[in-house]
Amino acid sequence: MNPTPLTNPSPPTNPSPPTNPAPPTNPSSPCFPLTRNERWFAATKPTAITRFLRVFVLWQLWRFAAINLRMIFIILRGHRWNAGNPRRLRGRR
Repeated sequence: MNPTPLTNPSPPTNPSPPTNPAPPTNPSSPCFPLTRNERWFAATKPTAITRFLRVFVLWQLWRFAAINLRMIFIILRGHRWNAGNPRRLRGRR
């Protein structure tokens, strides 16, 4: 008994149109991809206060201390004896 050979189905006679159209070629189009320089200048401009705070040493020291204190509290919370086991919290606080 010979098995029947497998045949490839015939390709469709009417192929569907492409789903992604070609990119626009008009530079004034809002979908036109930006060049490298245009992307560089597309960032928002910082305000005067933001620029001042970036170079103000007292503000930098304050932010440094605040972030470090926040980290210390997170680390200490992880070192507590009842960390990770909510059943240990019952009756002891």
